[in-house]
Amino acid sequence: MPISVKTSLSAWGRLSTLSLVFIAFLAGSTIAESQLVGDLDGNYRVDFRDLRTLARQWLNPICLVSVCKADLDGVNSVNTADFALLAKNWQIEESHIIISEFMASNTNILLDKDGESSDWIEIYNPTDITVNLDGWYLTDNDANLTMWQFPAVELDPGEFLVVFASEKNLLDPNELHTNFELNKNGDYLALVANDGNTIVHEYTLKYPLQLTDISYGLTQDAKKLVPTGATASYHVPTIGDASLGTNWTDVNFDDSTWDTGKTGFGFGVGGAPRIAYNDCVYRSDQYIGTNVTTYGIGNGFSGSTSGTLVDQATGDDMGITATLTQSGGVNWQPDPGGGGNDCAIGTDAYSTFGGIADMTGVIYYGSAG
Repeated sequence: MPISVKTSLSAWGRLSTLSLVFIAFLAGSTIAESQLVGDLDGNYRVDFRDLRTLARQWLNPICLVSVCKADLDGVNSVNTADFALLAKNWQIEESHIIISEFMASNTNILLDKDGESSDWIEIYNPTDITVNLDGWYLTDNDANLTMWQFPAVELDPGEFLVVFASEKNLLDPNELHTNFELNKNGDYLALVANDGNTIVHEYTLKYPLQLTDISYGLTQDAKKLVPTGATASYHVPTIGDASLGTNWTDVNFDDSTWDTGKTGFGFGVGGAPRIAYNDCVYRSDQYIGTNVTTYGIGNGFSGSTSGTLVDQATGDDMGITATLTQSGGVNWQPDPGGGGNDCAIGTDAYSTFGGIADMTGVIYYGSAG
């Protein structure tokens, strides 16, 4: 997934609480708060820190006359009934805002508005509510949890937000920059709630040594809706399709005139890596491999200039049409004297291309040769 980036993905499954059901009527955005029974410190999980809070308030007479956080059932102070509620959700983690990914050594993967390849941190909202991050914090120092504070920026359900870790300290909601950079040699990184104390998500004790232009983070759950290799219809839109509107999304839309190919689709072959070889210029007396296309271009060429590429290994239609065009003059020579011969047996080139492709073809571009 240059300015703050938001894109939708399927959210994590929510973990249901087993004891109490909270019903809230929500309008617009909200400040995210844990609703997990037993989560006394608000960090979206029930763990030893919550147990310590309950222990401190255990049978405390003050809790008989005032509301104590550990009095989970609201009856008779803090006692075994509250401990049972906490124990029922022990080690359960509620869906919450996370640091889904970050890059601590970015050279050209993502540029900010200044055209600089700053470090970046990606925040993800896997919940089903819009969360206002106003007052939340990012930090790379576990001794200073309020290192950099978010402005009022909303993160919708299932959406991502990129924050550049550039030291520029910019609070523009369209492009956020922290006042610290990431350490590619490994460091602490945390997202802290707006109380400045609750660590909602952290990489601790520290994340490992980072590789240049390789991001680091959490895996995302996904479900494959269409298998690789399934036949699908596709169409590359042109300006003439403006009148089509959204009719093509209808279940009964007639796509019989569209091209077909095997999934996955995208810019490139997609799916498992495959090879297509086009022998633009070839000698008829030389070997021409199986599943090799022979489209050419240039003055004097009488063959086809375009066609569908096939998988060199299987001969399957790859769903990609190659069209060669010329600009500046292209001279085609059917039997170039300097074209060379097929790969010599025993060479590395023969090991790669021998019995697969004819290696004698040459195309000359323009007057430079």
